[in-house]
Amino acid sequence: MEDRTRRIRIAVVLELVILSIQGWTGDTVNLFAKYPAFVSIGNLQQYISAITGVGGIAPVLIWHEAEALLLVAVAIAVFAIALKTRERQLVILSLLGLASIISAIVGGLMFVLSGFADNAGSAQMGGSFISAYA
Repeated sequence: MEDRTRRIRIAVVLELVILSIQGWTGDTVNLFAKYPAFVSIGNLQQYISAITGVGGIAPVLIWHEAEALLLVAVAIAVFAIALKTRERQLVILSLLGLASIISAIVGGLMFVLSGFADNAGSAQMGGSFISAYA
């Protein structure tokens, strides 16, 4: 049991570090990207054009998206470790964290696919980030 507790603590710290970096890159993209007035995104080529069209901040935006995928993997690992502990509180909290991260990704995806126009998706991303961090 001690080994599992140690592993989940390490995984949660890793998750919090990645979430912190995710927050910084998200703020950077939010403040400094030059979003086009409207971009129709219906396929991969249009998506790539939209991402590269945000100006010199495109690498940070791409990194921000990669961090999201890494966060999902770490959150799944935290949840799996929590399941092995059989501690109901850990299982519930890790599931809430995973759900919050997935909600943030859905909000971000809605924002990007709307041509950076869906402010509700952006707000969902930010609110879900706060929830995951908590």
